[in-house]
Amino acid sequence: MQPQFPGINPYLENPALWTEVHFGLIAVLARSFNPQITPKYQAAVEKRVYADALLISIPDVTVFQPGGENSLPETSQSRVATETLPKPITVNVPMFEEVQEPYLEIREVGRRRVVTVLEVLSPNNKRSGEGRVQYDSKRQKILNSSTHLVEIDLLRSGEPKLVAGGISSNYRILIRRSPSRPAADLYAFHLRERSHASLYRYRRTAWNPSWI
Repeated sequence: MQPQFPGINPYLENPALWTEVHFGLIAVLARSFNPQITPKYQAAVEKRVYADALLISIPDVTVFQPGGENSLPETSQSRVATETLPKPITVNVPMFEEVQEPYLEIREVGRRRVVTVLEVLSPNNKRSGEGRVQYDSKRQKILNSSTHLVEIDLLRSGEPKLVAGGISSNYRILIRRSPSRPAADLYAFHLRERSHASLYRYRRTAWNPSWI
């Protein structure tokens, strides 16, 4: 099917849809990288698990059978309450659900040392909540370590991750090579073509197995 949107389909940013997209992207990246980096390195899929608040929908109207067990006897007090209290409105309450976010680790075979972490950002990583707290904490630990970081942001919505000297863009790829820290390469770009060919070209430019 011919893509209908320039760049990434914005409907995929819906958290209900992004989970499947996210797992698919990470799996494709793992399959693409392994032939290039074996036998010295291995690309392995890991996942981050946490509980995050989710607003769920509830019925708009609740109907009780007159005279049933849910009905209340009318008293002088209930009549007063009916006259003085406003009508209730239907609201949604937060519920907690388990969230699993996959990411990619490039490991040195034999020693099992993690040399590179590759992250594809999810909506939870860019909005307020436990997902952003968990991701930002891990991101900072990687930036403070000798591990390389590749961070791919394909989401227009949410707050971009913190860098000094960046520019505004729809999408971005950040590559932090450990020997160059705190400097990093930021690929900030817009995709206006109705295909993913541009993203593929950026990925080929940004990724070089020789520096892992």
